[in-house]
Amino acid sequence: QDEFIYEHSVNVCIISSIIGKNMGLARDKVKQLAVGALLHDLGKVYVSQEILNKPTSLTEEEFKQVKEHTKYGFEVLRNLADLSILSAHVAYQHHEREDGSGYPRGLPAEEIHSFAKIVAVADSFEAMTANRNYKKKVFKNDEAVRQLTKEAPKRYDATIVETLKRSVALYPVGCRVLLRNGEQAVVVKATPDRAFVRILAGKKQGQVIEVNPELQISKCLDLT
Repeated sequence: QDEFIYEHSVNVCIISSIIGKNMGLARDKVKQLAVGALLHDLGKVYVSQEILNKPTSLTEEEFKQVKEHTKYGFEVLRNLADLSILSAHVAYQHHEREDGSGYPRGLPAEEIHSFAKIVAVADSFEAMTANRNYKKKVFKNDEAVRQLTKEAPKRYDATIVETLKRSVALYPVGCRVLLRNGEQAVVVKATPDRAFVRILAGKKQGQVIEVNPELQISKCLDLT
């Protein structure tokens, strides 16, 4: 019922699947993870659109209603005969946190399923970097990864955050970056551990060089 939730769910599914694959999960496990990730916000169809799209801060009662989406989704998915119960638990637990501060049950780290932990990281990363009209702050990829790293292992599983870091391009194609030597460049090709950038000014203007994102790029200035 909402285009943003649909796009968000597809993106979280893709990111979660890549993380799962890079963590060595078997193909059938990645499939269960992907289905859970794709349907993790299904319960939001039972939450008022006015609350979900509210441009200002939610009241305590409104946030309480939003948090119910984890239970709604789980109840629907757990009763589908062809769906793995693990996929259903992704919907139930993706807002749980390592230190027990999450919801709906405030579970400690050892009681949260690994699939839910993966989707929690993917969900937060996608939410940070997605562009919505009323959001005050949209994180760039590198900023979002740094924020998640800062919050691990207290709120997020540190191994999963590190795998996310190896699974996404910190500086995607089209990102104008500041190199650590002071030069500005634009990314023309990117992988999680390599980037090819075109120098924008000076004697090297127009040259395309290969750089190590972590060691040679200071930050993303903007997306062209």
